[in-house]
Amino acid sequence: MPKEQPSIFDNNFIQETLIRRRRLMPLALKIYVWFFMLLPFLSWASSSYFFLNHEISYNVGSIKGLLLVTAFGSLLLPALRFLCNLFILLEKKWAILFALTITIIDIVFLSYSSINILYLVKAGLNGILILNICWCVLETPYLIMLFKIKGDWEKTPSSINHPDPSIK
Repeated sequence: MPKEQPSIFDNNFIQETLIRRRRLMPLALKIYVWFFMLLPFLSWASSSYFFLNHEISYNVGSIKGLLLVTAFGSLLLPALRFLCNLFILLEKKWAILFALTITIIDIVFLSYSSINILYLVKAGLNGILILNICWCVLETPYLIMLFKIKGDWEKTPSSINHPDPSIK
């Protein structure tokens, strides 16, 4: 029986032509994704240390806006930050939009807490305020890089999600 000639359109050819979404990411963005994916664990550890080692009244009647924002920022926001970067590494089509949303929420949260610190302390720039400003400066290039690849990311089919482009 004669052996058939392989077609240029066989599965190996199709697999090689698919572009992985991860290749669209510049090296700096890959570093940011891994950094912001590992950062929530440090955040949870430091928040746990703070709440366990400082006496704080947990009376339900005394909960104020700043305490709610702090709880949101120390528990939920790091979890969302971890998830959005995990989805970027898994090359989900909607991951960039999710990461943009979480990053903007984080910048708004940092701005709100910085303004509250300015009004509460009234001592000018202190350590926490400077740290919040540094985080905003750190997140700005991440936000810009996400905006730059958003269009290409959503247009490019991922080889992880679509191993065979003929199957839809």
